[in-house]
Amino acid sequence: SKPESWLAIITAAKAIFAIWQTRKKIKLSNKQHLMDRRLKNYVLVSRLIENYGYARSEIDLDNLESTVMNVVKILALRTELWDIQYFDIAKQGEAMLNELHHKLANVKQAATEIPIVFESNDAKLIAGFVEDISLFYLKCIAYNAVLEVNKNNKDEELKLKEEEKLKIFFNNLELNYSKIRGTKALEKLLKQIELK
Repeated sequence: SKPESWLAIITAAKAIFAIWQTRKKIKLSNKQHLMDRRLKNYVLVSRLIENYGYARSEIDLDNLESTVMNVVKILALRTELWDIQYFDIAKQGEAMLNELHHKLANVKQAATEIPIVFESNDAKLIAGFVEDISLFYLKCIAYNAVLEVNKNNKDEELKLKEEEKLKIFFNNLELNYSKIRGTKALEKLLKQIELK
């Protein structure tokens, strides 16, 4: 009877150890998955912020026509997210618009995911900036469309209305960019990308 008791105890101990080991592997796998999601989003965010940093030197609110084109060109050259072809209203076909929509949907998904995978108020600030960048690109396309339409019918009021919207948007984007830089929000997110 004693050997059977010892055998039962050893079997139970092995089962408990196997359960503990499985739970540990699952926990490690979940941490790895979270780290992967954080890394993916961090790379996207850091590139968008860096690229905006380069583009912001081209912002001249008194000359929005050239500003919009210069900023979009810089963003298009520095990242694969934006393509200067999207900006040319005359060349936009359905396939190109669908591609742009898909890329912007990925950026918006990242903006939604950032506050979930990163645990801080900085993540919310950065998520707002990421969403603003995608909206910025759409606003630039809309402004360019107004300029194209305006070539023929010279509707100065429509142009001025769109320019006022862009100026407000540029100011908000700049304010958020400055907050991110000032609070070192990006650096704080980077610290969260590690396995513990």
